[in-house]
Formats: sequence, C-alpha cells, structure tokens
Amino acid sequence: MVNRLGNRDIASLSLQKALHRSLLDAVDTLARSFADPAHPTFRAIPDPATRREEQERIKNLMQRIRARFPETGSLHRPVDLLLHDAPHKDTRQRLRELGLEADLAELPPAMYDSFHANLSLLMLAHFRHKLATDSGLGTLLQLDMTVGVGRELAALSAFLQERFGSDLPEQIRPLFDDLTSDLKAYLAQELADLRQELREVKSLLQLPDSDIFCVLTSESGSRHVERYLAHKAGGRLYLEPQTVEAFTEKIGRNGSLLIRGLPGTGKTLTGLALAESLRYRQQPYTIFYINLRYRLEENDLIEGVKRRLTQPALFFFDDCQGQYALADNLRRRLQRVFRQSPFKGLLLFAARATPTPAGAPRGDESDF
Repeated sequence: MVNRLGNRDIASLSLQKALHRSLLDAVDTLARSFADPAHPTFRAIPDPATRREEQERIKNLMQRIRARFPETGSLHRPVDLLLHDAPHKDTRQRLRELGLEADLAELPPAMYDSFHANLSLLMLAHFRHKLATDSGLGTLLQLDMTVGVGRELAALSAFLQERFGSDLPEQIRPLFDDLTSDLKAYLAQELADLRQELREVKSLLQLPDSDIFCVLTSESGSRHVERYLAHKAGGRLYLEPQTVEAFTEKIGRNGSLLIRGLPGTGKTLTGLALAESLRYRQQPYTIFYINLRYRLEENDLIEGVKRRLTQPALFFFDDCQGQYALADNLRRRLQRVFRQSPFKGLLLFAARATPTPAGAPRGDESDF
C-alpha cells in the first residue's frame, strides 16, 4: 500500500481517493455525533433555549469545518493532502496546516478533544470498511500482496539454488520445518487479530444513535417515517375516532401495545398515525420510531431510550417478528425505567404475522 500511495497510475489513484474519501467520512461521522441532541455536552445545559442555541451553533460550526476539506474529486493526487511529504506528522499538526485549528478551538473542550483523538481512528475504520466492501480495491491489494510474495519467493529460491544447488537441500529442511510451524502460529494469531479489528470497525461504523431513534419529522432520515408523512400530507390516512379512543385507553392503562398483522396491511402507517394522535391530547408526546430489523443490541436500545426520556415520549418498535424475546425484555426493563422517570413513557410494538391454518402450531408465538 505504501508503494500505491507514491504512484500515479489509475489503480493507485483509486486507492488514494478511497483513503481521502475515508477522511471526509470520518469528519461527517464526528459532525453527526456532535450534532446529536443526546450528546453529553447538550444534556449538561439545563436551559432548553440555551441548549438549542448551542446545538445550532455546533451544527453550523461543523458544517464550516467540513467545508474546509476539499472534495475528493477535486484533487489530482489526494495523497498530497493527506501526507504532504511528511507521513509522520500527527493529527494536530496536519489540522493546523489545513487552517482548521481556529475553527476547532470554538468547539466545547470535550468535543475538541474528541475530534483530535478520534479523527484518525474513524478514518482508518472507514478505509477498512471500503477495502472490505469494494471488490475493486480488495482485488488490487490482493494482487499487490501476491506479486510481493512471489518476488520474495523467487529471490529465496535463487539464493538457495546458488548456495546449495537446490531449492530445499537437506541441510536446511529442519530450519524450513521450524519456519513453517512458526508461520502457521503467526498466521493463526494474525487471523485472530484481524477478526478483533473487524469487530471494532463494525462497532465504529454502526448506525449512529440518532439514526436508530427517528423522530416523527420530515428530517427523520427514515423511509418509513417519510412514507407515513407523505400519506398524511396527501390526505390518504383516516383513523376512526372510536379506534383512537380505544388505543388511547389501552396504551394509557397498560403502558405498551402490540400491533400484529399480515405483510402489507399497514401496521407501520397505523402505528405511527395512532402514536401521533397522542400529540393532540392534553399531554403531547414526542414520537420516536425504531426499526428492529437492524438487529440492534438490547442495552444500546435501553440507553437510547433513557437519553430521550427528557419529556413525555412514545417509542414505536417496528418489525418485532422473530425478536419477541428482545421485545419482551425491552418492555419489562423499560417499564422499570418509566416508573423511575418524572416523564411519561409509552411503548408501541408492531410485528408481522404469517397466515397459518387454524389450530396449527406456530414457532414464533410467545407470552409477549
């Protein structure tokens, strides 16, 4: 890879562009993290108006910082920006050369330290992800490794032929056997380290917290929420008043409710519409939509709910089919959280049912 960073051929430039794009992705990741209302910096501000002002200031500041990074497509040799003939410079020195230090100094201390500490790590995580998912880059590196190993083996063979008259004379077979054994142990450890690195990269590139908990607004980032809002804006939704009354009474009494139905029957649209109907009651609720098809960790979901329980809120967990154990644990644990909170919390679940003959055993049935 070091050789590729110094070359100007098309293949090498594609690798350089992937590395530079990873830098931009790392800045975007940090910007999303700093703009999240659940960030500890904002939670520490008691006054809501001041908190909103600081959120907006940080959001605008990160947009200004991001704009200082040139886009990958505008660079003839992206590696020049990254290395600039000095690959051993630290992150702070590189950021100063990019003219970013003054902007970064306007960040709160915790965010300032986080930017410097995590930019390189996030860049590496994004780059590893690109190498793992881009077949072209992966093939390029495999080819380089194959060529390199081939050259080493050819040189070794030539040396043995010259020195001993054979590629593998008996005099060095014991050494070769020891080397082979050591190499196997080394490769086993390398594979174990690689698996651990992949797990760490996966955790770094997991969905941001704000992308998991989607607020019921046009800027939610969820296609399910956007589809619901489009139906609503087009006048294609109707809730019977008696249904709304029954829903309000049951979820108010039980604290949680499950909607089940066949695929395509409108569980998500119905659930969001019913959840939003609570906004027009005496006690308005903030609606958070969470899709469980992403196989999210239970503790992450619990912590995400806790951070958002700063006002009356309803949490709508969609696509619970096949994950009834997770949904049931969430219900039990969050009910305890809600009892200890000064703000009301409600849970709404939706799960897909499958048509089966009457009386037939079902594998996905549970107490939940």
